[in-house]
Amino acid sequence: MKLEVKGVQLGSLVLSSVPAVLFFLGILGGAITFFVVDNPQVAYMGFGQKLLAMSVFSLLYMLLMAALVVMASFIYNMLTTVVGLRGVRFEIEEIAEGE
Repeated sequence: MKLEVKGVQLGSLVLSSVPAVLFFLGILGGAITFFVVDNPQVAYMGFGQKLLAMSVFSLLYMLLMAALVVMASFIYNMLTTVVGLRGVRFEIEEIAEGE
């Protein structure tokens, strides 16, 4: 079975688990940046300051990456519907439960 994605609902990206995944990735990136890597710019910071910096970093990372995903989806929708380019195609094969 072949399927083609004609458009992406922008609201489904914002109101789904995508922002939560991006926030979790921001927490991982912030933890590595502020706690693991020996950076002289954050060496003077106490534990509370590093925790606050990691929280702000992860929140801003989530907001910026969610905006980027929404913008990319908007451009994809414009190119597929207005311009008439082909969308992403998937070839899906159904299998039985026992296999």
